[in-house]
Amino acid sequence: MASSKSIQSYPGVVTIGSGVLLYKADEDDNWIDFVHMNEVKVKIETQTYDTKNMRSGLKRISKSFTTEMKASGTCLCNAPSADNMLLFFMGDSLTDVTQSSGSWGSGTELTVADIELDKWIPLGKRDVSSLVVKVGATTLDIEDDYYLLERPGLIYIRSDNGASVVADDDLTITGSYAAITTAKKVGAGTQTQRKVHLWFVGEPADGRIQEIMGYAMITPNGEIGFISQEEETFSFDFMFEEHEDYKPALFEYYDYGEVSTSS
Repeated sequence: MASSKSIQSYPGVVTIGSGVLLYKADEDDNWIDFVHMNEVKVKIETQTYDTKNMRSGLKRISKSFTTEMKASGTCLCNAPSADNMLLFFMGDSLTDVTQSSGSWGSGTELTVADIELDKWIPLGKRDVSSLVVKVGATTLDIEDDYYLLERPGLIYIRSDNGASVVADDDLTITGSYAAITTAKKVGAGTQTQRKVHLWFVGEPADGRIQEIMGYAMITPNGEIGFISQEEETFSFDFMFEEHEDYKPALFEYYDYGEVSTSS
């Protein structure tokens, strides 16, 4: 006979899942935070072997044996940090991108020779500012004669400029460029596989406080929208593998009880 108790009478039955997902390489001591996960799911699959009775009539299963267990999962992230992009683009390391501050001034002007019109021309420095652009003695006007992308340091001379600038003219530029100390570069596709320790730390709004730890091969899956009307998201698939830290288990699941709520 079914119990007449409502589901609210049983502690921790319904869990509203949330939490953080951490990862680290096998040789590291400390963990990197994915920062913001929209979704983390683990899927368990098993295979069985059946022995059958075929002495008479219909075949009947005499006994079933579970022969294999596979634990895989997916996670959806919306925090494109350099560390997360290193995983997503299958790179082997992050490289610092640096630049000392400086300027082009009187006697040290930047010369850009034999320009092409209607193309973006690199200036050789990033984060440029306060530029004065000349052809001979003529000072060019930004927007009317040229466009400028300051962060990558790119200049575009318009073919319909009002300063009579033509192809193969030389630019003379004064201005400044800022120091760069925090930029990172990822060389994509330099790793054939990435294996990491994963640690899900549950921080649910209600229900059970759960954690999972294990060692997994993690692979990028899907796309990331660099131009989009929505937030950037990207996803990974992972497959748990055996590791000395967790043997004889495939991975470890922890239950730390029910979320305490005050009435």
